[in-house]
Amino acid sequence: MLKAKYNPKTKKWDIQIRYVDAFNVSHKTTKRGFTTAHEAESYAIDFLGNRSKSPDKLFKFLVDDYCNYNKVHKKDSTCDTQAIIIAKHILPILGNQKICDIDYNMILAWQAMIINKQLSDTYTYQINCILESIFAFAQKAYRLKENPVKMNKKIGKAKNPHTDYWTAEDFTRFIITLTDEDANSRAHIKRKIPTEPLVVAFHILFYLGLRKGELLSLCKSNIDFDNHRLIITTTYRRKNKNDYQTSPKTDSSKRILPIPSKIYNMLVDYINKLDLKADDRIFYMLSKDCLRRAMISTAKLAKLKVMRIHDLRHSTASLLFHEGIEANVAAKILGHKSVKTTLDIYTHFGNDKVNDAISKLDDLI
Repeated sequence: MLKAKYNPKTKKWDIQIRYVDAFNVSHKTTKRGFTTAHEAESYAIDFLGNRSKSPDKLFKFLVDDYCNYNKVHKKDSTCDTQAIIIAKHILPILGNQKICDIDYNMILAWQAMIINKQLSDTYTYQINCILESIFAFAQKAYRLKENPVKMNKKIGKAKNPHTDYWTAEDFTRFIITLTDEDANSRAHIKRKIPTEPLVVAFHILFYLGLRKGELLSLCKSNIDFDNHRLIITTTYRRKNKNDYQTSPKTDSSKRILPIPSKIYNMLVDYINKLDLKADDRIFYMLSKDCLRRAMISTAKLAKLKVMRIHDLRHSTASLLFHEGIEANVAAKILGHKSVKTTLDIYTHFGNDKVNDAISKLDDLI
């Protein structure tokens, strides 16, 4: 029974509401500051009515259930990214609409608003995909018959994730430029951290194909000094100025990699200069943003293709491909859950070889 409670401190009425979400998980919330008990209880009745799982309820309540579902089934970083996008680009326009009222035309109008924001093609595509996922969830949890987003064409463009990579020669030029103090000074590039940890970090990213979160999570205990191996068990994320080391992207991401001798010696020399305990992070002075800025500024200075940090993994895949390493072995090195992911990347490099071969034939004609 819903019963408001008078708060003598505020001289207002409060009401506690208990409800069960789309996945039978119990929740409790308290709403405060009502002028009368009747007003508080009426609010609670409306709230619970909107929480019932049917398509005639408000879209914003569907989003609550979708986000709660994600917290159970997706990584925290994914949930955080989606929550920001939903709050900024979806809820302000669709939040107070009934789920069943959101149709083809309303989605078309929403897509036009998103396009008018002139965001990047890939970000626009990501926003559209998230809304499509919300309605796919509604089809299961709210008995929605059709997904209105699927009725429309996708907006934006999914980036081909396998087109950007550096060769070994490119990377050598990158490192030479990164360590050239005079060139950096002339270009007015100033860094708050020493160059050495950047050099070691970029070598590991390029030649061993670690994800940036895996690199930043590495502790001294992750180095097998006896067998010259890297033990990858966690990934790193920073939220609300706090550091977190969590499970990696997939179980396949947990892997043990032999370290090439030159990189091993470089890594050991660097670690020996630090006073680290076993559980201390090796690259504690670096961040994802720090790596990104260093990579962009140095690539521009070296007149190299400007890429994302993640594209260094594609560079590793390129090295493996051109050395004739089989896809299933490369998948283990890169920590891919499915060898299909590796094969998709390999196919792109194979296309490059085809283009080179045709060019050579063209020279003979």
